Amino acid sequence: MDKTLKQRNILTIKHLTFIGLIVILTTSCINKKIKDATYTYDYVDIEPEAGKNKGISSLIGDWKLDSVVFINDSTRGQKQIPFNTTIWSFSNKGEYTVKIQQNQYEISVVEDGVKRKTSLSAETPSSIMKGRYKHSNQELTTNILGGNTKYIIVKQSDEQLQLNSQRIQVPPISKADEGKFAEHYFTSIQNKK
Repeated sequence: MDKTLKQRNILTIKHLTFIGLIVILTTSCINKKIKDATYTYDYVDIEPEAGKNKGISSLIGDWKLDSVVFINDSTRGQKQIPFNTTIWSFSNKGEYTVKIQQNQYEISVVEDGVKRKTSLSAETPSSIMKGRYKHSNQELTTNILGGNTKYIIVKQSDEQLQLNSQRIQVPPISKADEGKFAEHYFTSIQNKK
């Protein structure tokens, strides 16, 4: 019985040795194939779709300020439409212009659905303010009238633009002003430059 048991052990050692040699041989062959392998890469040029430029090019042009919403902490105010038509223009040279157009208004009193005599008329002068801007990723920083204003670009397409900013940006910002924000909504005007 002892002789049979020893023969089994010898066979087992031979088998383990044989398996070990096969593993070593296979590993070295695989390593050699990896070292000698040549890799090929196919590069495909993908052209952007026309009219769908991202980044600074889609910001360039004239934008009409449609409305502003003021937020105080978590209280969202009513949408406010500018009294005058206001156009923000961005050039490809980093120039930024705000044009406020002249308007004339007649304010009338309406009683019981009947328009009464004009009670007040108002005229607002036009003005143009020029400055500079920087645009990177989803942030727009404007410098007009000597102060920087940082905006977060929330939505940007060829037709619409939404900017959010903190209303008070002169440091240090007080605790009372930390939660005051403004949302600016714009529509593109005419053909983009």
